[in-house]
Amino acid sequence: VKYVAALRRSLFASGLVLTGVVEGGPADRAGLIVGDVIVAFGEAHIVDQESLPATLLRLKPGEPVTVSVLRGDELRTFTVVPTERAWEE
Repeated sequence: VKYVAALRRSLFASGLVLTGVVEGGPADRAGLIVGDVIVAFGEAHIVDQESLPATLLRLKPGEPVTVSVLRGDELRTFTVVPTERAWEE
């Protein structure tokens, strides 16, 4: 997943704007798109740029996780199934 920390004023005070999605990767397969604002990953609220990487490191490959995003002004949820990280292969 490619992302950049960005604060977006809307229904939520913070989140990360998805600025890129790897074609065929877990986020792409789940339906996430560029511009989605990730506000929660599983039970973890994404509040700053350290929140998402720290959360991603705790994921187990193959274990589905719910991701909550703002798409426009609509809160949507997606199920992402993480894969092995490159440094673990």
